[in-house]
Amino acid sequence: MGATFAEHTSEMIFGSIFKHTTLHQDIVSLRFLSADVAVVEVLTAVTGVTNARPGMTFDRGGRLGRACYRSSPGRMARGKSWPITMWT
Repeated sequence: MGATFAEHTSEMIFGSIFKHTTLHQDIVSLRFLSADVAVVEVLTAVTGVTNARPGMTFDRGGRLGRACYRSSPGRMARGKSWPITMWT
């Protein structure tokens, strides 16, 4: 069975544009809506981009501008794991 489009695209991106980069994620807030549902707000940044492409912008700390964002992935408990079930 061949690689899926997502796998192929990920290999291409992480083998070129994002090769040798570091993904930073800091939890800004964590709210439990119930015993098995939580919403976490994460501040995400990518550093170490050495193969910049046209249109990429960086802040003073060298972080990729478009990747510095806050997101709120919803998580629901499934057994002992907390997979992402929704992304806003």
